[in-house]
Amino acid sequence: MSEHVRHANRLLKELRPAQVSLNFVSPAPNASPDIDISADYGVVKIEPFDASRLQYWARKGGSSWPFDIGALRGRPAIRSQERGVSLINTERLPGLDRLMSKWQGSSNQLVDAYYQAAVDVTADKVGSTIRRRLSLAEAAGIAGIDKSLVIERLLGVHLVTWSSSGVGSSGSWAVLRLPGVTLNWPEGRAWRRAQQWLHDEFGLDDLSGFDEQPLGAVAQTFAGLIQDARAHQTAGRVRESFLYFVIALDHLLGEDGRNLSTVADRTSVLTHRIRSKTFEEEVLCIKRVYDIRSRFVHSGVPVPPEHLLEADDITRCVLWAITHVVADQSAESRDTWVAKIDALAHLLRGDPSLALEDRFAAVGARASFRAGAEPPLLRYPRA
Repeated sequence: MSEHVRHANRLLKELRPAQVSLNFVSPAPNASPDIDISADYGVVKIEPFDASRLQYWARKGGSSWPFDIGALRGRPAIRSQERGVSLINTERLPGLDRLMSKWQGSSNQLVDAYYQAAVDVTADKVGSTIRRRLSLAEAAGIAGIDKSLVIERLLGVHLVTWSSSGVGSSGSWAVLRLPGVTLNWPEGRAWRRAQQWLHDEFGLDDLSGFDEQPLGAVAQTFAGLIQDARAHQTAGRVRESFLYFVIALDHLLGEDGRNLSTVADRTSVLTHRIRSKTFEEEVLCIKRVYDIRSRFVHSGVPVPPEHLLEADDITRCVLWAITHVVADQSAESRDTWVAKIDALAHLLRGDPSLALEDRFAAVGARASFRAGAEPPLLRYPRA
């Protein structure tokens, strides 16, 4: 075993549980927004920055920032608390006493670099968690956070704290991250409105709690692909957004060895009623979307914006259908669900009179929303 491996193993034996307080604050001096941005997304909260608790725990743990963070009070901020984070006990690093006696400043820089990295990893984890938390509402385009800009463009005022134990005293480490430019803040009431509507319509506002169910995991993946489409849409990348909407449909309703008609029929079963079209009209709409996709991929023909909106609307209606099925637990797996859809497509092409309401309900294909009209889509202004 090499000396580097032995050293790493010694470090991993010196772990302690810590709490990481993440605070991403607007760097702009006059950053008070014209809209109410306050919102509780569970794992993160958006609210005016209040430094009092951070300053208290920093003083108690013997750490500080290079400026008075109290001056940031009232600025828009994204806040999250992560407990039970396993960090190296930097008070018991091998060779620390010798290093401290010779290079006090350099050793502090090394330890600070470690905590900076630990905060970055924790922030990435929070980013993944909020993506899953918002997958339904964000895929639907009715709520969301412009997450890609948070770490790079907001002022990071973070604090790592730990309690005393048999291997060390309590303490803290203050971390500062400097930003670039500002974030497009989402309006807080957009999330509250979306959350209420989703609860009223489906009895849930989150798909991540259904990961143990086969169809729930499929729905989460489908929503994730639509989130990617919306990320491109937000950035003004029309072609990439359009492709991801179609990829999402292919992933969910496509089948190896089956042709376009299979996806068109399955999609139309789920969407034609909620979009106030006949089954045949909807099939033509979906085939037109796929034709645009083919012409772009094979010939570089631009994607007209109206076809992006069409792909968006169709995919969102499929999202509503699978969410109904997940919430109602009316299908055990993706294959069971798709088999019911195929049976309905056969009836609609043969004897539509046999396509009864209970068959549509079993696959999540509603003709209207119980909770009233869906919330408006978000339209992010670019910074």
